[in-house]
Amino acid sequence: SENLASIFAYGGKRVCVLGADMRRPQLFKDLQIKTKFGLSNYLSGEAGLEDILVDTAFKNLSVIVSGVIPPNPTELLEGPKMNILIEDLKQKFDFIIIDTTPMDIVADANILMDCADLILVVLRQNVTSKEAIKSLSQKIKLGQLPKYTSVILNDYDSKKDHGYGYGYGYGYGYGYGYGYGYSVKK
Repeated sequence: SENLASIFAYGGKRVCVLGADMRRPQLFKDLQIKTKFGLSNYLSGEAGLEDILVDTAFKNLSVIVSGVIPPNPTELLEGPKMNILIEDLKQKFDFIIIDTTPMDIVADANILMDCADLILVVLRQNVTSKEAIKSLSQKIKLGQLPKYTSVILNDYDSKKDHGYGYGYGYGYGYGYGYGYGYSVKK
């Protein structure tokens, strides 16, 4: 999320990264953001937008950290304040990147899908479990993900791929865009 946001900001776009993983916030360690309030504080009514929106050292890049870990993150995300926040951020930014929990662990990411114009599911080589990949594949086959969902394989290292094979492919599918890719060992 940080890298994607930085690229857009470097290109002159106004970007906000919203830390919506309120269960295990990790996102802003690299940016060394120190703030008293975050998303959980806003959604629970303890803070306003001006209290949670933090400018970074990067031009055009702002962040909203996750905030204090609440006892009820799913309920907070389902509440009306989340939609209000997104609408307010749309007025200020060209891009809003929402960093969420993994899709299959809790419902939080699924709740936020309705707020998104595009969903990027990031898989990481040797980190994402095979079960998570199978679940994602099943959801795609059953049409359970929005049409505007893309999947990214991140941190791919061919030296760690001990399988035999090579290939190049091109394809497209209903609602899932089209693109080029290299074959990956199953």
